[in-house]
Amino acid sequence: MEARSLSLTGAQRLVVFATLLGIAGATLWLGPLRDASRLNATFSIPWWAELIACYAASLLYVEVRTQRTRSTLSLTEIPVVMGLFLVDPRILLGAYVVGVLLGHWTRRGIQPARDYANAMLDVLYIALVLLVFMAVQPDPSDPLAPRSLLAIAAAMAAGGWLLGPLAINLGLYLYQGGIERTEVVREFTSQVVVTTTNSCLGVVGLLFFDSHPWLAFALIPPALLVLVVQLTASESQRRAERMEFLYRTSDILHSTMRVN
Repeated sequence: MEARSLSLTGAQRLVVFATLLGIAGATLWLGPLRDASRLNATFSIPWWAELIACYAASLLYVEVRTQRTRSTLSLTEIPVVMGLFLVDPRILLGAYVVGVLLGHWTRRGIQPARDYANAMLDVLYIALVLLVFMAVQPDPSDPLAPRSLLAIAAAMAAGGWLLGPLAINLGLYLYQGGIERTEVVREFTSQVVVTTTNSCLGVVGLLFFDSHPWLAFALIPPALLVLVVQLTASESQRRAERMEFLYRTSDILHSTMRVN
């Protein structure tokens, strides 16, 4: 009985893991990122624009289902890439964490354990992206210079290719008590593809701001495309779930009739 009382549930293990992520993120923010500042002084956007961009990007997502889990792939890397040059690092942190959290609440309501885990991961994610970005030393006056593009690629790879899949899969393992190898591979592949695509779109957005800011509206068609895919996938998923329910109900009824 004592051994059972000391064991943690999946949600409790997830909260402990998320707390460790948050501590790691806070350590980076209070240490090497304490004096971080915005690089590009030529172009900037207000904090509320970055917040709205993060919130809107988190609403444009595609749901990926595995055998026991559901994960969402969104456009949130686009405002992150642009925010590296256009806003202060602390504004980027606040806008991303709050915007993505509001997006989660809008999509699925409040889920304390998952929301806390996502917020702590986001704190560490932005800290790692900024740390790698600053370590490469991009050109502060030219977001499209080769060194700046290298800094963006290295930063987004560190956050989206390494930290994201590692933390998500480990969190799922702790929450569920196990995870299939195929799910790990699928999650990693999806994250790599989405991060790469969104990072490229973020660079395109920086190109527009560097030359003709109003051309940033060209990012709207990809967002609408994701929205259409999202709606189509959601409808297909609902139909599949209804059909699966009907098949199972039919099997139960037939089994009952055979037993009687």
